[in-house]
Amino acid sequence: MRWSVLLLFIFLLNAVSGISTTLAPIYQPGETIIIKIEGNILQPIQPSDVLFKRAHVAVAVNYDIKKIGDNYYLYAQAPTNKNNYTLFINDIATTINGVITSLDFNQSFSIDGNITDYSVSPGFVITNQNKMDFTINLNLDQPISISTNFPDEHSVNLNPGANTISLSTEGKVSGFYEIILGKYNIPIQITGSQTNQTQTKNNNLILTPPTINRVILANSPYSFNISITNNGSSNMENLKFSFNDAIFNITPNLIISITPQETKEITISLLKLSGSSLQEEIIIYDASDKLVSLKLNMSFTDDENKTSPVIDSNLKYYCSELNGIFCASNEVCSSDTIPSIDGLCCTSTCTVKEESSFGWIGYVSILAIILILIFVYFKYKKAKVPQLKPSSINPMQLKPLQKTTSS
Repeated sequence: MRWSVLLLFIFLLNAVSGISTTLAPIYQPGETIIIKIEGNILQPIQPSDVLFKRAHVAVAVNYDIKKIGDNYYLYAQAPTNKNNYTLFINDIATTINGVITSLDFNQSFSIDGNITDYSVSPGFVITNQNKMDFTINLNLDQPISISTNFPDEHSVNLNPGANTISLSTEGKVSGFYEIILGKYNIPIQITGSQTNQTQTKNNNLILTPPTINRVILANSPYSFNISITNNGSSNMENLKFSFNDAIFNITPNLIISITPQETKEITISLLKLSGSSLQEEIIIYDASDKLVSLKLNMSFTDDENKTSPVIDSNLKYYCSELNGIFCASNEVCSSDTIPSIDGLCCTSTCTVKEESSFGWIGYVSILAIILILIFVYFKYKKAKVPQLKPSSINPMQLKPLQKTTSS
């Protein structure tokens, strides 16, 4: 009875908080867990905020968590031991009854049944490259074939053990996709193509950001700024914009001149504020030719909690809008990271951290300290003053002292 009350309390607490996940109640041993975390999450969830426990004992699990599109996604390789486990996500900044607060979320699940046929890693992808690589571990003794729908419908052959599968993103526009890879649905975010990046650099006109992906409140005024930088060595004059004036208004609508390395801003205001979504392109050109285009992927919602939140007014863009990616907990960005609305953004490549070759210095230092302590101990023991031996005089042989009297 007490357990039922406790489980009901936990369920009601999570319901009130507005935080929920797609975590299933049961997984196979070794299966890849891929879940979506939904709710009004106001600050980035870091990998250090996530913990898996068996009873009260923390369990080592290979996992990662990222924001993709409008939601956070977590993937993890399920433990191989059958048991009951709990997922903890600590210090989630959210709202309860309209009040901003921080809460600890937890949800239980079980590992049961036979070991899974195959697992996949990673369980989500954020990329601006022309291909995505997945590692699929087949736990069977015979080859099998699985299907995928990306970039089109085809089959993938798997052999026992580890298999590396590459899927091409070439020709795909920036945006969110959920691809099928066998029995797994994998969320991916394509943040830009190599073709678009090359075109922008060749024309010496840089847009920041080069794409806009937002969820906004329907029928509510909305505008945003775009920075335009002349990365060339000569002036660029009479820059104009080609766009759907029934949907947008751009101020100013003409840039008379922009000098080398100069940056100017334009403000884009939405006139169409209803419907489900819109995908539009704004082209910037001069008198001779098209220079670069800005892609906009906007969707509308009537629920303010589902809009793209701006936590810091000084941060204007999302990482996906900067054609960036988030590095995993065991990776490091090859360049300086850029603060974005949804976290520190890497606009180059993520590489696996190299273990320091100076680790031996710490061990040598500890050994030296131990040797010094041993030396001091023996030095102290050797220099200790010896105690006096008991006197051999017989106390009975001592004469008593005679008292003297004063006259």
